[in-house]
This record gives sequence, C-alpha cells and structure tokens, in this order.
Amino acid sequence: MNTLFYEEVKGQAAALSSSLRQMGEDGCAAIRTAARMIRDCRALVLSGMGTSMNVTSCVLEALSDVTRVNAIQSYQLLQTNLAGIRPGDLVFLISQSGESGEIVELCRRLKGRCPLLAMTNDTESFLAKSADCVLPLFSPKENSITNSTFTASLAVLKLLAAAVRGEDLEALSARLQGSCAEAERILREEGRVFALADSIAKYDRIHFIGRSGDEMALADQASLIFKEGAFCNAQSFNAGAFRHGPIEVCGGEHLAVLFVTDETSRETMEKLGGILSRNGSRVLYLTSRPLTGEQFQIAADSPEEFMLPAAVLLEMLVARIAEDKGREAGVFHIGGKICREM
Repeated sequence: MNTLFYEEVKGQAAALSSSLRQMGEDGCAAIRTAARMIRDCRALVLSGMGTSMNVTSCVLEALSDVTRVNAIQSYQLLQTNLAGIRPGDLVFLISQSGESGEIVELCRRLKGRCPLLAMTNDTESFLAKSADCVLPLFSPKENSITNSTFTASLAVLKLLAAAVRGEDLEALSARLQGSCAEAERILREEGRVFALADSIAKYDRIHFIGRSGDEMALADQASLIFKEGAFCNAQSFNAGAFRHGPIEVCGGEHLAVLFVTDETSRETMEKLGGILSRNGSRVLYLTSRPLTGEQFQIAADSPEEFMLPAAVLLEMLVARIAEDKGREAGVFHIGGKICREM
C-alpha cells in the first residue's frame, strides 16, 4: 500500500523514538517545569479537541493523586463560560497544531485570568505563544489523519504524570523506547494485520471498549480514526457505560473491539466479551495477556508499553479497511487537517 497516511504510519515508531530522544536531551526540563506548576496549582483543567482530547484520559488518575483534576472538551469549555475556572487554577490546553478555533479562542479568553500550560507540535503556534510553559511533541509534520502526534502526546503525558509523582523519567523513557520495537514487529506482520482488516471491513457497527484510562485513550482514538479514515460508524465506550443501554446492539452485524492492557482489566473485559459473544456479536481482543477468544496479542509489560504498538495496529487496520472500500485513509473530503472554525 502506497498512501501518504500509511507511509506516515510506517514511520511512527521511528518518529516516537526520535521524539523521546529530543525530550531527554535537556533532562525533560519543560516536563519538570510543568510538573511543578501542576503540584502548585489549586486545580487542573485539561482541554483539547479530537485526538488532543482523547489523550487526556491516560493521565487523569495519576494526576488526581496530587491535585483536583478535570478534563473537558474545548468547545464545551467555551459553551459553559469556562466552567468556573478561577484564579489559582491551571489550564492545560492540548492541540497538535496550536491553531484550532476553540484553542485560539480559549487562549484569548483565559489571558491574564490563570496560568496556561500547553502541549503542541508547533512551538510557533498561537497556543505556544500564549502559554506560560510549552511541552513540545517533537513529532514530524503530519499531512494525513493523526498518527505520530497521538503517540507522542501519550508519551509526553505519561512522562509528565511520572514527573508530578516524582518517578524516574529515564526509566519510563527507556520503557517507551522499548515499545518501538514491538510496533516495528507489528508492521512486519502486515499480511496478518491486513487479513484481519479484510475480515472486519464488512462491519459498520463497531464499538471500541476499554476499562482503564489508557484503554479509553486508545478506544476513543480508534473510534475517531475509524470514522475519519475507514469511513465506519464507530463509537467508543468504557466497559461500564456500554452495559447501560448500548449492549442491546449485540448481534451478527456487530463488532466489539476490547482492549486489555493489564491483569486488572482482564477479568472485566473477558466477562463482557463473553456476554457479547453469547449474544451474537463478534469480539476481538487487543491484549497484552493471553485470553480465550479471538485476539491480537501485543507484547507489553505495562499499559505504557502497550499504547504505541496498539496505535500502529489500529492505524494499519484503518488504512486497509479504507482500501477495501475503494477509499484512501487520510484524505480529507469535507474538513481539513486543522479545524479553525467552531
């Protein structure tokens, strides 16, 4: 396959490895500065749109150990009159471009009201120039739907959470670097991945389901890119929310993709998967643990190490399913790479 999106996907492991090296060149100085800001704040509000919102769930639990924390979509933050943000709060705005419409408007409204922390791939963007501290992604420029900036964002947030909690950043960075090898292994299994994609391309009702914050970051991102890249009617749910109504969609035309990143998730997700299977749905586990049922195993000793290989796998599936439908993943037909309108 020779498309722009797939070429970017194939370079994603190398891109993350390069990003991690650049973050570590000054001892993760910006990350440590941001960690001090978070420890000192009255409350922390994280906000973004699309992928930039999806990534926030991977750190909410860890950051809540040291401060009150909330994550709210940037559009919703604007529509709720900044949701009661007060002096002493710290607002953490996330935008790969730093130029999306909601982010620019938030920067304008929050100026002088409270300190701003930013994570962006463009250090010359409106967001970066408005912030008190900037966390660069050091990711190559993307021309198609999000790929390397997603995994770089996850890495930065994981390093930030570790810094806030006083953990060893070098050790975590080494583990994240190690996950690049597993991502490359999955890329070498193109035939197997594409065969899996061919077998699920017929499904238009697809639900991505996770239990933990890490799994939900992947589930939310999968739902996004399957819609914009594979042109599927995909949605994401946490395991609890799926039981409250959506579970009634079970049946022969339904595919459920369940994420299992650790032993804590294993029991919950296997139990849910069993219910779905018995009611006629096809269940696919993306897992770091051997399970009973159809599965694609990813070698990972921790949720942090699971995320890059899983993202690459999902993006490969998107690229192939789009091709099966006579489309090209990553080509925008209605919107664009940067959404400047609200």
